[in-house]
Amino acid sequence: MLRIFLGFENKKTLKEGRNGMLKPWQSFITEIDRDKLITRGVDQEEILRTYRYEEMIYLLVLGKRPAEVESEMLRAVIISHCSHGITGQSTLAVRMGVDCGPAL
Repeated sequence: MLRIFLGFENKKTLKEGRNGMLKPWQSFITEIDRDKLITRGVDQEEILRTYRYEEMIYLLVLGKRPAEVESEMLRAVIISHCSHGITGQSTLAVRMGVDCGPAL
């Protein structure tokens, strides 16, 4: 399952790539050539120049550039998680208060 998500698999034998270089593994996400990286069909230089962080994540996971609304939603989710996390400050404060056993 993890192998499929990450998009690569180990090969026991080396394979020769298009540029004649030997490749010890095969990636389903990124194509590697001597002077170029192609990720999900998009040149890495274009990704670095024109994609926002959340657009790059969307491309890596789903294989396409997101629509504006999808990009904004993913950005909101990422910011929310970074700001509050799984155990946000407000959650911790409530849990600590309840652990003290006050009469509610």
